[in-house]
Amino acid sequence: MDVQQARQLAWSLSERPTPIRFLIHDRDSKFTHGFDEIFRSEGVEVIRTPFQAPKANAFAERWVGTIRRD
Repeated sequence: MDVQQARQLAWSLSERPTPIRFLIHDRDSKFTHGFDEIFRSEGVEVIRTPFQAPKANAFAERWVGTIRRD
């Protein structure tokens, strides 16, 4: 996701009935410092999964699945 896409998504956050508090992503190079800064400027806490911990993303995916089902 590039910075422009992140900006567009961040602009739409104010339209949500429930605010976004966290953004969890892995350490892929597509998530640049600028990408993170856009969300931080909107008050979103950016959390990056640990280095060399492929199972960490599985916990995030499981959490998202649980929230969607509830």
